[in-house]
Amino acid sequence: MANSFKSATNVWVVTDTAGFSVDSTMNPVVVAEVIYVPSAVADDLVFQDGDASEDAIVLKAGASDASPIHKSFRPQGKRINNLTCTTIDGGTAYVYFL
Repeated sequence: MANSFKSATNVWVVTDTAGFSVDSTMNPVVVAEVIYVPSAVADDLVFQDGDASEDAIVLKAGASDASPIHKSFRPQGKRINNLTCTTIDGGTAYVYFL
């Protein structure tokens, strides 16, 4: 499965490709929340602000379980320029935009 943006629901689904950026026409984006469903223990998910090359969102599965991880930035959201997934060890991330 490839990374994809679902315009009807405003959700970016990230599954397997680090280095993948959200469409540049959506720059900057406002992230409402991220749900990460890791495939194994200790899986990492990192999104960077591509303009600053700094980590903006970092999620890590636990050392003993791979339960889904939910991070909310509601109600105002988190504004990120040139949002790029720099690391995804496994699993699927659902990024919801405002």
